[in-house]
Amino acid sequence: MDTKVKVGQVFNTSWGYDQTNYDFVVVKSISPSGKTVLCQKAAKIYVGHTTSQDILKPSLEGFGSVFRMRVEYNNWREDGKVYLRGSYPYLSRFEDDWTDEQKADWSKSTRLGTFSLCEETDTYHQTNPMFGH
Repeated sequence: MDTKVKVGQVFNTSWGYDQTNYDFVVVKSISPSGKTVLCQKAAKIYVGHTTSQDILKPSLEGFGSVFRMRVEYNNWREDGKVYLRGSYPYLSRFEDDWTDEQKADWSKSTRLGTFSLCEETDTYHQTNPMFGH
């Protein structure tokens, strides 16, 4: 199936109340039908800052567990763009003194998000932790 999604592409979602946070995912594989993809979270690269914002770019490398996302075209935005939608790992960092049981509980933490394709030259302005996180 011909699809607009390619392995290695990075997608982003933003969220937050009274602040802006970004999460990035990188496509690792595409299903034969092209309706779903397997992704990993992508790290944030800090490229600068303003008084209240960190300027980010996504890493092209994935980390952590692999998860499935749905590929959506024109379902409700009608803009001709491709989106990824689904639940993705939300917390991926543990404290050193956590028990295995605590780590297992937190590793199940997910968020539901809709991700837009990142362009190679795009930067993202995320609220600095001193201003609302």
